[in-house]
Amino acid sequence: MTNQYPQAITTTKHLYKFLKQLIKQPFNMKLFQRSLLLLFVLGFLYNQEIKAQCSNAVNHWESCVKDNQTWKYIVPAATIPNWTTPAFNDASWLSGTGGVGFGDGDDNTTIAVGRSVYMRRTFTIVDTAAIVSAVFCMDYDDGFIAYLNGVEIARSNMAVNPAYNALATASHEAQLYQNLQPDYFVLSNIAIDTLLKNGNNVLCIQTHNFTQASNDLTSRPFTIRPFKCNYQLYSCPCLVYTTCDAIYKSSHYQNQYFRSNNC
Repeated sequence: MTNQYPQAITTTKHLYKFLKQLIKQPFNMKLFQRSLLLLFVLGFLYNQEIKAQCSNAVNHWESCVKDNQTWKYIVPAATIPNWTTPAFNDASWLSGTGGVGFGDGDDNTTIAVGRSVYMRRTFTIVDTAAIVSAVFCMDYDDGFIAYLNGVEIARSNMAVNPAYNALATASHEAQLYQNLQPDYFVLSNIAIDTLLKNGNNVLCIQTHNFTQASNDLTSRPFTIRPFKCNYQLYSCPCLVYTTCDAIYKSSHYQNQYFRSNNC
């Protein structure tokens, strides 16, 4: 397998060689102090090389799933087994343009006032190898759980294994209609490798209200992905509230991305 970080490996070899020679020398305070400084500098350079090689791999951003595409949705009246799996038949569900909900004037598809809504969107991946990372974004009111090919990838304000008519555990106001940035969740390379596949994939969302008497519910999920290639595979993300680069350069994204990918 080709090494992804050749410069970092080179730095590590130099560091190892230096330590090996240092152990052979008689103890000297000045040499010890200088060695500590040098170790600090080498460690800093190693970290910077890894980060540079992780971040510089991005050529451009695209969106495989948009909130304003056509979604299959249902206001559940009973438990629906296996509805998050790719094999589930959603032919009987309604179709509508996202986002889905009621109140706030930020819904392209309006549903009746209730506790929850389930949504499904099938999308196609051309080449998983071209994806550097993946960011799931969610504008919601009040709680949600997101699934990729039947596996949970993100959640907020929801109890474990909630019933179809469960209430969210806390209140959360939608952000996009206020020109604010919605929540986003960075998927690790492990998640991309194990969950995403070339061909058809399914993103499923269940969104719940905080109270039965609530006058608004919002469900607007979408994904953004940085790509290594210099050609377009999907559609450009239309993000009026911020830019993809602003998310990518944020400390929140960088900390999640570098940590989840061992960078």
